[in-house]
Amino acid sequence: MNYEFTAKSIIFQIGGRKNIKSLTHCITRLRFVVNDHSKVNLKGLEEIEGVITVIDSGGQIQVVIGSEVDELFDVVVKRAKLDEDSYSSEVGHEVSKKPLDAFIDLVSGIFQPIIRILAGAGIIKGLFVILLYYGFVTKASGFYIILNSAADSILYYLPVIVGVSAAKKFKLNPYLGLVIGAALVHPQILGLMNGDPLYQIFTGTIFESNVYTTFLGLPVIMMNYSSSVMPAIFAIFFASRVDRAIRKVLNKNIKELFAPVITLACTVPATLLLIGPLATYLSSILSGGLNAVYTFFPPLAGLLLGGTWQVLVMFGLHWGIIPLFINEIVTTGSTGIASLSSVGTTVTAGVVFAIYLKTKNKELKALSMAGFISSICGVTEPALYGITLPRKKPFYITLIASAIAGLISASFGARIYIPGASGVFKIPTAINPEIGPDMGFYGYILALVVGFILAFVLTWIFGFSDATDPILNKNKKKKEEVVNDNSNLLSPLKGEIIALNQVEDKAFANGAMGSGLAIIPSDGKVYAPFDGELSVLFPTNHAIGLTSEDGLEVLVHIGVDTVKLNGQGFKNYFNQGDKVKKGDLLVEFDLDVIASNGYSSVTPVIITGDKLNREITITKDGECDYLETLIQFDK
Repeated sequence: MNYEFTAKSIIFQIGGRKNIKSLTHCITRLRFVVNDHSKVNLKGLEEIEGVITVIDSGGQIQVVIGSEVDELFDVVVKRAKLDEDSYSSEVGHEVSKKPLDAFIDLVSGIFQPIIRILAGAGIIKGLFVILLYYGFVTKASGFYIILNSAADSILYYLPVIVGVSAAKKFKLNPYLGLVIGAALVHPQILGLMNGDPLYQIFTGTIFESNVYTTFLGLPVIMMNYSSSVMPAIFAIFFASRVDRAIRKVLNKNIKELFAPVITLACTVPATLLLIGPLATYLSSILSGGLNAVYTFFPPLAGLLLGGTWQVLVMFGLHWGIIPLFINEIVTTGSTGIASLSSVGTTVTAGVVFAIYLKTKNKELKALSMAGFISSICGVTEPALYGITLPRKKPFYITLIASAIAGLISASFGARIYIPGASGVFKIPTAINPEIGPDMGFYGYILALVVGFILAFVLTWIFGFSDATDPILNKNKKKKEEVVNDNSNLLSPLKGEIIALNQVEDKAFANGAMGSGLAIIPSDGKVYAPFDGELSVLFPTNHAIGLTSEDGLEVLVHIGVDTVKLNGQGFKNYFNQGDKVKKGDLLVEFDLDVIASNGYSSVTPVIITGDKLNREITITKDGECDYLETLIQFDK
């Protein structure tokens, strides 16, 4: 990907840098919140090189990029000149008054930044389950203790990590969020539960709790907050509101010192007294609800969630469910629902692998292999948006095969015991750490295998062929239309368009040579913009003249004063007088040679004659690609 070109194009189509309210990114997507939605050109965004698709959902403009999103994100931030509060990949804004949009934005904003470290921890923990079960390592070995502690620390101190991420989301000092999260797992606080309780409250109800200590006479309901999620989120939300209120009333000379002190002194007791217990009870209710759905009739749950997960991913709604998976694991030890969502990754891999083997189109073959690899690793968006969804049939096959795989997984009682991992890396996390591989684990493996094979076979037989593929045939038709179009002048080069009067050579700048434009080339190639004759070729190969079949004459002059290079760095593929076809490579030139010798590579494209005497309109500005329309001729 040309990051500079793609970033510049995205900023332009999003409505300019002043239209960007905030920018975040997840594993595959740039997520824009804009000030004026009407300024966004969604179609223009989709046509940018490197953009897989664009989704307007959850109050965000989601630009799906794929695996190169990290690199592109940095360039977009730099080019748009975004300040830290606007662009951090861990920062977002409340973007909509619609409850669902606000909820998805909130959850995705908190969990996007930490999902990868959770995945890393999940992979390590899952691998150790296998190594311990088969006796390759022991729990007493230093190898196990050190690496397992590294993975465990992420899960144990999850309130601290969530505290930082949530603080950035709620616009609170992230280090204050860290301290609040750390307070929940402080050894002295957790150690209170090791003693004898003072008394019991809510006796005889589902909220029955022991009281081990008090705060200013108020009973503190102690909970074990290690590995928890919800208490930290609620605590940081409360802290952000306290901090905001305190800063409004404190004198500006003292608020930077005392606002954090007051916020911390209010939040930690409030969390231990009320917020933490309520959040924990809510977590238990949510976990119980998930289990109730799953245990009521597991095959039905598998069929429904397995079959609709890719639809949720398509709209970005899966972020609303992923935290519930994590919460259920840390509160109950495992989850059955998470196993149903994960079957879609191998199903999608099966679909695109069939397309990879079946297609003869080189571009689609390369795209399919990239989609296969990313899907196997648990990221299906590149395959979803780039291959299956545009073709519809392969997408429907992923839904059918995922539903069947989900049904199998649920019927065997498959469960996930470690959060974070995805794709094939999730397989070890389905092993019960207490007893090793059980029927649920083998059912999960069966679901993945059946899903992959079923998706592959259905796609091979019914889902795809080059001859009937709507995308390939659409592109072929488009190319044929371009070849037969004589009303436009296409670009012989790739690069940035500038006005002719910006060329350093006055003969071109003042229009004496004819009308046209100039291009700062980003690639050292010149292609024939139409069918015709190579009517002029300078001996140094730095300038060529072309005449079309209907009498249009065009001069392409590569660089300024490059005649002095005497052909160094230039190579021609046709000779003067040769017939050429649109798209033929005419000349290659070395941009480094031109630059190192002190010459400009700016290339005028001039219309020196036209037998039809047509008026011209320059229709392209900014960046151009090979054979894009530059100039239209009036009919």
